[in-house]
Amino acid sequence: MSKFTYSKFYGGGDTYFVVSKEKYTKEQAIELAMSELVTSKDVGLYLAVENLYVTHRAGVDEEGTPIVTWWLESWKRPKRSVPVWMFEIVYRHITDMNKGEYILIRAAKGERA
Repeated sequence: MSKFTYSKFYGGGDTYFVVSKEKYTKEQAIELAMSELVTSKDVGLYLAVENLYVTHRAGVDEEGTPIVTWWLESWKRPKRSVPVWMFEIVYRHITDMNKGEYILIRAAKGERA
């Protein structure tokens, strides 16, 4: 079993919250994402959920710096990768892309729906 649990990933101006399928149930992962990613300004938007993978390997970050870290991988499973749920906050019109599951954000952490 992998050491990866969950983490935020950043790229292209977007923030993703990624949770290990090996260590958390989907319900626990959604709870974590709502707690770690969602703010009050996101109420009325959607939490997109996709099935992806992470791999611990060497690579180059967006600034061109070599780094060894966890990398979010595409939809084809690489060797020695960890299956994960990736969460992203999206606007309603993006849900038309039909890439995964979408959960309406009714309230932020600590607020009532």
